Order: sequence, then C-alpha cells, then structure tokens
Amino acid sequence: MSMDGLLEAAHEPVFVPHLLLAGLERSKDSPCVYLGDRVLTGREVYEQVSCYAQAFAKVGLTQGSRIAVLSPNRPEVLFAMGANQVTGCRTSALHPLGSLDDHAYVIEDAEVEYLLVDPSFAERAAALRERVPTLRTVLAFGEMEGGTDVTALASGFTPGRLTIPTT
Repeated sequence: MSMDGLLEAAHEPVFVPHLLLAGLERSKDSPCVYLGDRVLTGREVYEQVSCYAQAFAKVGLTQGSRIAVLSPNRPEVLFAMGANQVTGCRTSALHPLGSLDDHAYVIEDAEVEYLLVDPSFAERAAALRERVPTLRTVLAFGEMEGGTDVTALASGFTPGRLTIPTT
C-alpha cells in the first residue's frame, strides 16, 4: 500500500460495527458469551451474526431500514443487534416492560418498518401492527402467528464474511 493509501486509512472513521467485527475476529477461539453452562466463542457469535444478517436481507432489511426489537434477554437478541449494526439498519430497542402507548410512540416517531419480537410478545406485536401505519413486517425469535420466524430463517444460511456498509 502506498504512503497516501496508508494516510487515508489512518484517517477513516471507526464506528461500533467496526469495533464489533474486530473484537469478534480477534477472539475467534476465546469465550465471548456465557449462556449458563454453554459458552460461545467469538467465532460462533460472528457466524450467528452473519446468518442473521443474511436472514434480514432475505426479508428485505437493507442499509437504512428501521427496525425495533422487543424481547427479554436472550442470545438471539445479540445476534440480531450485531446483524443490524453491520448491515447499517437503524435499530430501536423497546423495553419489555413498556406500555403499548410507549412502544407505539417510539415506533411512530422513528418510522419503524420492521418489528422483531420474542413470541411472548405476539399480542403486543399484533396491537402495534394495527395501531402504527409505518409498521410493515413483524419478525419473531421463533414460531409466532403473524410473524416470520427469523431464527429458523437464519439457521438455513451458511455463515459468510461480514462487511460494513461504506455510507
């Protein structure tokens, strides 16, 4: 690489998705996520993020898409949030204890198009879909009436190399 190329690279901004990928790549064989007795390595998390990114692309999420996530703590939330970061989606996290009015306000204000929920929030998802006109698609971390099972969809993909959008 030329000196000019090195200087340009030294002045490129670094954002959270860059840090996420660098951290996962650096700790491929090291513990990354502890799930009770199970431990996921950086490589396993990277692979899951890759599969979720591919699943999101399959359902139409692209750079700049607006998505809200409503779920209790579960590992799939980490995979989905990582996929959203590296694909350039705009993500809003909804608190599981929030009211319907709270959730509707955030979704309307952020003009959210996609809602990703834990199946335990199926009723809330249906109510939000009725109430908020911008909400087009409901995705779920598992089987759920009225939602696409993104976990099953992600499991059908082979992990690939992740890249970060440039603009």
